[in-house]
Amino acid sequence: ETHTIGKMKSEEAQQKTGVKRNHHPEKDILDEDLGDFMKMMKHSTLTEYEPRQLNTHVTSVPFLNNTIELLIHEDYLQERGYRLWKACHYLLLYLGTINNTCESSSSGDGGGGGKRVVEIGSGTGMGGIAMAHMPGYCQVRLTDLPSVLPILQLNVQSNVARYPQLDGKIEISPLVWGEPWAYPKPEVILASDVLYSEESHQPLLHTLLSLCSPSSHIIFAYERRKKSNDRFFKKAAKYFEWTTVPAATLIPGSSDPVTIYLMHLRPPPPSSIHPHPHPHPSLPTKKHEG
Repeated sequence: ETHTIGKMKSEEAQQKTGVKRNHHPEKDILDEDLGDFMKMMKHSTLTEYEPRQLNTHVTSVPFLNNTIELLIHEDYLQERGYRLWKACHYLLLYLGTINNTCESSSSGDGGGGGKRVVEIGSGTGMGGIAMAHMPGYCQVRLTDLPSVLPILQLNVQSNVARYPQLDGKIEISPLVWGEPWAYPKPEVILASDVLYSEESHQPLLHTLLSLCSPSSHIIFAYERRKKSNDRFFKKAAKYFEWTTVPAATLIPGSSDPVTIYLMHLRPPPPSSIHPHPHPHPSLPTKKHEG
């Protein structure tokens, strides 16, 4: 079965948002306890995948003046990470409107060129796999809970078999939000449909901050389902600023409650040369296993 994601428009309809803040220290102490959330997430373990209701289909995405066909495996009877959600469809559409995200960069750490990309809450991995098709050598790392990695691995293997040029460009790592990030900071961070419970807001914000450098860009696809998730953006506005791309820009006439947030860290004010203490979600002070 083949699905085609809607036609794009290249026009930018972006609106400024976010609350200004005159202090942004580079490092600070986590101001809320992540203990209960992290303990719950650590119960997510990597196990051998046993398909329950595996659905395999091809999604055609208009991409860089061409079309790529992504092979997607979903399992509707597994946890939420085993499915492709609506916000990811819009993320794919947005990625198809840009053509320079992964051009060669001199800001790397001496590696083989190209910008580093990390997708958090990857699920089926379609956002990161699509990003690996970008020109230049993209170094893409897909992350999710250990229990979601089997479907992620299956999708990566299937798409690398379909597009051999992707071989070696995609890596997979487990990541529990709130735990320290063990790899170089990326230039691009992808996230789609990662707001699903209010208790995850602080760990998610902490992870975004631990991933970001001043030059990092976050492409955050969000489907608004409940008002409580709006509180995440109120918290995030202390540390990030952004523009938005509404669903109707990507699919004319769409009324889907999906928005693409294009986020980056707020620049520090001149006074930050002499930093002073201020609560800021960052790495926990306590070491965590794994």
